[in-house]
Amino acid sequence: MLFLGILIGILIVILLACQPVPPVSTNPVTTTAVTTTVPSSGSDDTAALQNTLNASKYLYVNRDYRVDGILTPPAGSKITFGPNGRFTRTSAGNGGGKAVLLLKNSNITVENPYIVGPNPCYWKYFDTNYTYSQYNPQLENNHAISISGGSGYVITNPKIRNVWGDAIYLAGNSKNITINNLDAACLGRSVISNVGSENVTVNGGKSYGAFWWTFNMEPWGSLFVRNYKINNFTAGWSRGQVVFSGGPDFNCQVFDVDFTNLVVTDPRGGTNDFSIAACADIMIK
Repeated sequence: MLFLGILIGILIVILLACQPVPPVSTNPVTTTAVTTTVPSSGSDDTAALQNTLNASKYLYVNRDYRVDGILTPPAGSKITFGPNGRFTRTSAGNGGGKAVLLLKNSNITVENPYIVGPNPCYWKYFDTNYTYSQYNPQLENNHAISISGGSGYVITNPKIRNVWGDAIYLAGNSKNITINNLDAACLGRSVISNVGSENVTVNGGKSYGAFWWTFNMEPWGSLFVRNYKINNFTAGWSRGQVVFSGGPDFNCQVFDVDFTNLVVTDPRGGTNDFSIAACADIMIK
């Protein structure tokens, strides 16, 4: 019986060894990497960056690109800036209403953007030294980042310098916006202007050297500002008020605005930091 068992085992091994081997494929699978960076041309890179975003909805920025036009990411895009990434607007890009980044399509994420404009900063001397940026009414809408329409925007760690307009401009009934750790200085107008958006949260950040205001809320026409939360922000010197809500076209439609832990560090002593219309629903805690 033992011999018979051994014989059967040997036959099984022989039969398994004789099974046909599947042929090796002569058509191996290939993959194509999506280009998410573009070479810097030394001139205006706006078109090349826009083409990449349109094709892949993703852009990795790790060099200095010249953006004299308006970059408009499609819906669902993501832009990530690496340690060497930067968008530079030169004086050739001056013109009314030309934001560097225009976000008007929904569900866009921008990580670590560094945007520098051509507005020079000067040192002036009053009670103490402070940074003074220039104001030009023809260029005041040349913002770093403009959000106008759509919903679902997240901007993390933006660093903004030397633009003629605002660091961030919110308008067009845009909704559901989160801005984390804003760092803005040398601005020709305001740090953040909200002239018509809702469900906006600013988490942390600091600013210095705005020609007009730090936080400006001036909805007009049928637009409104609603459910606007600013947390843990340090506001340095600005020529105008830290919080301003009013103006000749102001429509009083400002609802549920809360500042929590707003720190004002004005080197001149911080006088007249707030100018808020009586009808505006703004709480500073």
